[in-house]
Amino acid sequence: MMNVIGCDIGKRSLDVFLDGRHCRFGNDTEGISEFVLRCKSLENPSVILEPTGGHERKLVRSLRHLLY
Repeated sequence: MMNVIGCDIGKRSLDVFLDGRHCRFGNDTEGISEFVLRCKSLENPSVILEPTGGHERKLVRSLRHLLY
């Protein structure tokens, strides 16, 4: 089973649909780390996001380490 996670990326925050509810994380080192830890707790996480003017780069790098 794949766990699909939707993530809307903003300059200062990540709005995430996770575990059937809305969550908000900071789009900074601390918030991204917290989000990645939540993803690690799920079986087969798949994160769907839309690139937003470069604000996604730090998150994508962090998720790449999780998934590969």
